Amino acid sequence: MNAEQIAETLNVARSNVSTSIRELESWGIIHPRSCLGDRREHYESLKDVSEMFVRIMELRKRANLTRRCNYCASRWRNWSANLLTTTPGAPPGNGAVLRGLKRGL
Repeated sequence: MNAEQIAETLNVARSNVSTSIRELESWGIIHPRSCLGDRREHYESLKDVSEMFVRIMELRKRANLTRRCNYCASRWRNWSANLLTTTPGAPPGNGAVLRGLKRGL
């Protein structure tokens, strides 16, 4: 199906279809293909629903893991910055070690 046919079938705006097509292409769920005699791109989806499901779950898992890692890294940066500034009388070596760890994030 081409984008116009998809928009007509789903009764949605063509711009919404274009946005959704780009997203589905980035996920690898649909692929553009050309039809002889037609300049418009036609789209074909994965045929196996279980493969589609697995692909979507892998992408969601990766996105969730990335989000959690970013959250933990930001918490660590905040914690280490606070520790450096709020530890009066700490031994001299602690600040250098924490600054080195902070640079590594």
